[in-house]
Amino acid sequence: MTSEAPPLGATDLTRWRLRVSDGGRHVWHYLSEEEARNWPQTIEDKYWLGLDLGLPTLPRAHTALDAARNGLEFYKHLQSSDGHFAGEYGGPMFLLPGLIIGMYVTKTPIPEPWRIEIARYLWNRRNPVDGGWGIHIEGHSTVFGTALNYTVLRLVGVDADHPMMVQARSTLHKLGGATAIPSWGKLWLAILNVYDWDGVNPIPPELWLLPDWVPIHPWRWWIHTRMVYLPMGFLYGKRFCAEMDPLLASLRNELYPEPYDSIVWAKQRNHVAQVDLYAPHTHVVDALFQVLGVYEKVHIPFVRKRGLDLAYKLIVKEDENTGHQCLGPVNKMLNYIARWIVEGPDSEAMRLHREKLKDFAWMSSEGLMMTGTNGSQLWDTSFLGQALADSGLVNRPEYKEMASRILHWLDECQIRENPRHYRSAYRFATKGAWPFSTREQGYTVSDCTAEGLKAVLMLQEAKPVYVFRLPSDLGHPVSKQRLHDSVDLLLSMQNPGGGYASYETINGPEITEWLNPAEVFGRIMVEYAYPECTTSVVTGLRLFQQYDSYRSEDIDAAVKAAVKYILRAQRPDGSWYGSWAICFTYAAMFALESLRHAGLTYENNEQVRRACTFLIGKQQADGGWGESYKSCETGTYTHAPKSQVVQTAWVVIALLHAKYPDKTPIERGVRLIMDRQQPNGSWKQEQIEGIFNHNCVRDFQIARASFHARSVVALADALWQHKEPYETRQDVQQQAQQYARWILEEARARHTAPQAVQNSLQDMIQRVAQGEPLAYVLEEWALRVADLLRHALTQPGPCLRILDLCTGSGCIALLLAHEMQSSRRPWHVTALDCDEHAITLARENSKLHSLPVDVVRGDMLDPQDPYLNRSYDVVVCNPPYIVEDDYKTLPSSVRSFEAHGALVGHAEGDGLAYYRRLAGWVERGLLHASNVSPQLIMEVGAGQSADVVRLFDASSEA
Repeated sequence: MTSEAPPLGATDLTRWRLRVSDGGRHVWHYLSEEEARNWPQTIEDKYWLGLDLGLPTLPRAHTALDAARNGLEFYKHLQSSDGHFAGEYGGPMFLLPGLIIGMYVTKTPIPEPWRIEIARYLWNRRNPVDGGWGIHIEGHSTVFGTALNYTVLRLVGVDADHPMMVQARSTLHKLGGATAIPSWGKLWLAILNVYDWDGVNPIPPELWLLPDWVPIHPWRWWIHTRMVYLPMGFLYGKRFCAEMDPLLASLRNELYPEPYDSIVWAKQRNHVAQVDLYAPHTHVVDALFQVLGVYEKVHIPFVRKRGLDLAYKLIVKEDENTGHQCLGPVNKMLNYIARWIVEGPDSEAMRLHREKLKDFAWMSSEGLMMTGTNGSQLWDTSFLGQALADSGLVNRPEYKEMASRILHWLDECQIRENPRHYRSAYRFATKGAWPFSTREQGYTVSDCTAEGLKAVLMLQEAKPVYVFRLPSDLGHPVSKQRLHDSVDLLLSMQNPGGGYASYETINGPEITEWLNPAEVFGRIMVEYAYPECTTSVVTGLRLFQQYDSYRSEDIDAAVKAAVKYILRAQRPDGSWYGSWAICFTYAAMFALESLRHAGLTYENNEQVRRACTFLIGKQQADGGWGESYKSCETGTYTHAPKSQVVQTAWVVIALLHAKYPDKTPIERGVRLIMDRQQPNGSWKQEQIEGIFNHNCVRDFQIARASFHARSVVALADALWQHKEPYETRQDVQQQAQQYARWILEEARARHTAPQAVQNSLQDMIQRVAQGEPLAYVLEEWALRVADLLRHALTQPGPCLRILDLCTGSGCIALLLAHEMQSSRRPWHVTALDCDEHAITLARENSKLHSLPVDVVRGDMLDPQDPYLNRSYDVVVCNPPYIVEDDYKTLPSSVRSFEAHGALVGHAEGDGLAYYRRLAGWVERGLLHASNVSPQLIMEVGAGQSADVVRLFDASSEA
């Protein structure tokens, strides 16, 4: 390093405060000493500033679920007062230059604390070897990063002779100087009047005058590209540049190794340093620039004026559609300059723009940066909400407030209407959407809408993932109609190939990529379908179907097409390329979740097996996974120098989705995640994990933490539900501790007097010690069949005929009868079993609960059975399906307390005998409904689902 202290010093970090308002806006304030005394710092403030939190050490996690609980215990301290989770959304190093250049050329005062902390941030983030800056915080020094951030430092007041500046300037000159800066940098420097507009390739605003049907019309470009090039075209058409002053005159000398006046600017248009070049121009775009260069010399003034006028109208519409937040920070600052040029500094538009500048300035332990949008509020909060729901802790007293505040913020965040300027601004529908950041910013994103929908459903419905989760009592702030709006929007976003893109459907041909003018980003000209976005939508729609039958057939068709896209998108080596985080590990997590929803797992699908083989082959010696951002740049898996917690979490989740049969690599991964958890429940920041446009990283600290928690929760779920043989001796010991906690909570819930609690506790412990299943002891078990039938149970109509096969104790039939008590239609429930003891027990239960269920003796294997030679609207069946050899491996508590005949299938040996016979009954007309879709609901054993589906494929009724 060339200097040991930040060039402008540092502010007092104890005087910074984060204030949230207006549905997720977050603004950092620097207080006077007196103000700071009256406004204490929160743990949230201290965390982002890197100050001591003063939190206690949590009990050491002995189980996966303990680790998840500790993580949530920590992160609940970071929840903002309005319910969302604010967070650092940094990474790119070309955003601060836009902010400071925009403020400088419009003569907007730069607050003193901003100046100091921006200089400190760039001091902290410079390359430790050569003192330059890259395109992002982990990249090598480039002309793009070094020239622009050197300029920022000069504009905020750092002297050119400061040692840091001397070193950075030397590096810049060695790389070729600012003439070799990529095109976006050329434009920013031209606006600042330290680079000549003749050195910028043409960006004619007249492009917006093309007929909409033209394949290369800007409205067909990817949303970020078109919204950036819109104001770029306006500013290019104006040839706007800042007023010359001594500082800018000095910069003209500092940025170039040769004299400024000697540069032949037209020759610099395509001059880009090799160190910056990621997506070289094609011959097509170079030829187009040649043509446009000729046009610039002869353009017709009134046509240029029409182009400028239309571009400006669209800029205004973008501002008004987004509350002056804009799609992102680049077009925000370009629009800011355009509005200042046309309307002056005192207009209402400029007042609103200036106010929203604060939303993009994020204070961290290293200084002040500019965020990638006005935040990542929805993205982070929805994943934290899902992690909380996955953990089964929603209704625990210590987490209930956290869950309630998340849910009600998600309610507030949903977009209720289409944009003010909808079709005329080339916007996609937004009604029912959840955005990436805030409702005010107002852009639809497919995966954000889906993840927001999932979080709402999981919190306000709180259906059980774990056996002991209680129904939610957080309220239902998001109405059924608004959930339907989300579903409508998601279904409308599917592309013909089945996949989902990011902000809208694909509107232009892929060959438009030949026109990519931005040398530093790849695949930016049109939308593309992504496995990550597609999976979010698949899982969101499938979860919605568990609560509502709205557009069920459309959802089924959409999911089927989406899964086909996922399978086509897989590479020959078994991987998927990830576009929104790093990289193959991230995409695999999503893709395998999609395939799981289609019943495709390691056991029954070759493509899933190839994916698992690919992931297992990347596991590192310490049991974790670590992938470098270079994977995204090169398209080839590149190991990080050390394993990373977040990518380990992604792979663990992926393998669990795939039902990978070998428990060892999964347990090793979870162990690494647990071992790296800090005593306060947090996980340290490791390498950055987000990516965009193949070549630039971004950071999601809160969302990353949610994946850590969800990975260990997923393993806990697999252990608890016995879906896979992931049980070790240590797991049994840890599970016993978890049993003890649940038993204690139940005892306390049943009694208030200490002695009664102790007596109840001793009784329950003794019963468990004697081998009685815990569900028997706690008298609780989760049944979801009524949720699957909710629509049929509540709709008016003729008599609803329900048959519960293999009824056993009658609990399912009785549950359905209970749900029908408030039905708007007549109904009849028949409960059938072949075992006399079961029939007697079911009848006693029916009498005990005063529920009118017709309990009858019948036999699925008897072709003449009178009850099976009738038709029903709904058939529910939980038959014996366990194979005899597997029965011997069941826990003794199950074998001792459950009847053998209720568990073990027929003697055919594969456990499918009852399903074969049931398929025959269905074919003969067992299911027939006049006014509702007939429904067949069955429980199947682990690994049997694909075989059962094949058995019923021939039956159109099923």
